[in-house]
Amino acid sequence: MIRSFTIENFCSFRHPTAVSFVVGKNAPENTTFRDSIVPDERLSVVLGIFGPNASGKTNLLKGLPFLAYFILHSYDAAPETAIPVDGFLPLGPAEPTRIELEYEADGTLFRYKVEFSKASVLSETLSRRAETGRFGAILQRQMSGTGARPVITIGEALDIPKDVLQNTLRDNASIVSTALQTGNETLRRWVAPLAVTSNVSRFGRASNHTEARLIGSAATLFHRDLDLFGQMSDLIQRGDLGIKQLAIIERPMLDEDKGTVSKQLSVQVAHAAGDLPDFALPLLMESTGTKRLFILLSWILPALREGHPAVIDELESDLHPHMIPWILRLFTTPAFNPKNAQLFFTCHSVEMLNELDKTQTYLVGKDPADNISIATRLDTIKGVRRNDNIFAKYNAGTYGAVPEPS
Repeated sequence: MIRSFTIENFCSFRHPTAVSFVVGKNAPENTTFRDSIVPDERLSVVLGIFGPNASGKTNLLKGLPFLAYFILHSYDAAPETAIPVDGFLPLGPAEPTRIELEYEADGTLFRYKVEFSKASVLSETLSRRAETGRFGAILQRQMSGTGARPVITIGEALDIPKDVLQNTLRDNASIVSTALQTGNETLRRWVAPLAVTSNVSRFGRASNHTEARLIGSAATLFHRDLDLFGQMSDLIQRGDLGIKQLAIIERPMLDEDKGTVSKQLSVQVAHAAGDLPDFALPLLMESTGTKRLFILLSWILPALREGHPAVIDELESDLHPHMIPWILRLFTTPAFNPKNAQLFFTCHSVEMLNELDKTQTYLVGKDPADNISIATRLDTIKGVRRNDNIFAKYNAGTYGAVPEPS
């Protein structure tokens, strides 16, 4: 599980900004918190971000998907590709970005730190806590001078030849992603919890893609994975009126210009019609909310099955407000979430504040004078009590992070 991460010079966050899922022993005894391997600590399975438009909410979300990409998959990028990281623009390209992450895996704690620019990694360390309680580097790189090869450290627990990493490590790829190419099973197990499913990319929410494209990607996932298809179909029938059955049909498509035939997936939704025959519609003709739920479940259900974080921007988009607590319960109910998957999300539906503890709520604001985003966990604000009507006080502007149109 993710414990915390910190970003610095990342998008609209100039200064070090921490996001923590960790709560102390005074956290409520409910299933929204799960036991940590650290005594007297628990970890939240849900964390929500609230604040005005353009305050930096999505930028705060981007930290986890970016780390998942960089740690696990950056070796897949072409050697000449720049690292897709965006610093705080006024600082310019010379100031590096710094990100730290702490997480639990395989019964112990891990820490990851990286400092980089778009051009190259300056330093990078993956550490593991030993039985003594001290952290020791299991993979590390450090620049030793302009044009020189980085100095590499490999922990004894990883049977990876140093010369293999030295010869394959690139400026735009993480040492972890590079080491994973050796097929080392221990390392793969240690970083597996960092896989993230998300609708957030470097350029924001996936709504930048066409609806048909997102439905097509979701249909491909559910067509090849019957277990996920069954879960999705059951949940949509519960959450939507009148839907009786879903089917994903593979149909031939003729390209008349090329004279070739390809296969295309079509999602069909069957409806009951009382004393009349059932009828079916293509998903593209269903309500916006039904289409949105179909797409959303393609991100959420894999995370729940694997125990990975799901990072969702604008969780409430196109859905009835009563649907959002229902989605949260997929994560907070142990029967649905036995592997402790976590949901990290933004939301404009402030009624959701009634569903979250003060330790599960982040408020994001921005000073218009310098455009620097600031994130604050609600329980760190002096005077906020657990039994406060947080929804009412937020609406009244008590905590800030509300829009103030003139």
